[in-house]
Amino acid sequence: MAKQTKKQNIVVLFDSYNNYNFDEIKANIMEDYDEPISDNYVYDVMSLYQQEDWDEMMSYLKSVEKYHKWVMNGTAGTWQGSRECGQIYDNIEDTMSAITKHCDYVKVWSENGHLYVQASHHDGTHNLELKLMTDKGWETYFNWLCSHCGASLDAKNRFQVFEMIFNCNFFSKLPRVEKVVLGIGV
Repeated sequence: MAKQTKKQNIVVLFDSYNNYNFDEIKANIMEDYDEPISDNYVYDVMSLYQQEDWDEMMSYLKSVEKYHKWVMNGTAGTWQGSRECGQIYDNIEDTMSAITKHCDYVKVWSENGHLYVQASHHDGTHNLELKLMTDKGWETYFNWLCSHCGASLDAKNRFQVFEMIFNCNFFSKLPRVEKVVLGIGV
């Protein structure tokens, strides 16, 4: 399912916006059947294809994880507009679940080592980048949390910490998933 473009080193790992065309899938299925098939059957096949592609993508992401936490940074689409957001997760399953929960469409791609996720739902679209948090990044974040123990953690201050962790190579690193997909190694 992963596709690479030639302009830049872009590898699309998953794309439910464009990859599951009902009419095309129905036409492909009809080549193997002499009798009409129901729309429900086509949707079941589409769901199966989508799940296979999702599982393949997750296996790529798990292969770069190697005991690191994931840090995400970007914007979340809400009914009140787009909001800056950031969060740390223990593993890629929790990360992707949090991002895609209640979303209808998801696109995940790697671009020159950066890992991006776009996920849309009825209120808006999340546009996020994911990186692997280094041990030094986790230590810095944990120390910041401890220093604010009992104090209110305002969103602006928290976002500034995420920005610092996210933008510093000592605290986070690019997952470089395209190397795994293309068989180059990590």
